[in-house]
Amino acid sequence: MASSERQIQKYLWLINTILQAKRITLKDINQLWLKDTSTRMEAEGELSEGSFFRYKKAIHKLFGIEIGCHHNKGNTYFIENAESLINPSIYTWFLTGLAALTHLAGREELNERIIFEQSSGGFNHIPPIIEAIKENRILIVRYLLPNCYFPKEIRIQPYCLKQHLQDWYVIGTISDSPFPFSLSLGNILTITITDTTFIPDKWEEIRSNCNEIILNMSTPTIKNPNVSSIRYSSDT
Repeated sequence: MASSERQIQKYLWLINTILQAKRITLKDINQLWLKDTSTRMEAEGELSEGSFFRYKKAIHKLFGIEIGCHHNKGNTYFIENAESLINPSIYTWFLTGLAALTHLAGREELNERIIFEQSSGGFNHIPPIIEAIKENRILIVRYLLPNCYFPKEIRIQPYCLKQHLQDWYVIGTISDSPFPFSLSLGNILTITITDTTFIPDKWEEIRSNCNEIILNMSTPTIKNPNVSSIRYSSDT
């Protein structure tokens, strides 16, 4: 395992150890550290105070997690923003996946015993969609729906990304249409970020109805790809 990967594995081990204990002393951390041979190399001894504080600083820089200390309670350490690790967010999704990957690294015998739900894919479209959401820019999306023979092209005002049943959806609106819709990233062929911006004035409505928008599966159907006239039909 590369040294950088092993360091991240140590950081994740420390985060999980403190989270599970809620409050724990460095002495107790060391006792658990010495027992964990999967994270600690055989040549490594105790987790020194200097190493602990370096890990603490790196964890805050990489993951935004602050490890606090109750000096009046026996110098016990705790996660200051533990609630943010419980509530669903893009951060918890990333951290959970990263933790699983680091624990599986070098354990090929477990690959068949860790079963993942199949996804429709399209993960490569996440970065440009996030960029467009950040800058409120309209996207030109070329997509192909199941059981359709020809791709279609639309201009999307992207409001958010939503994970639902292991698939990712972009949720937004189309110019001159009052209806929000969702599109699975697995159906997207190409994405182009335009220079045209929009005002996300429907965000509160969309945020409170994300699940319903996805479940309704209202998908834009274009009469003519070269004309802006759009109608909505439910793919059921």
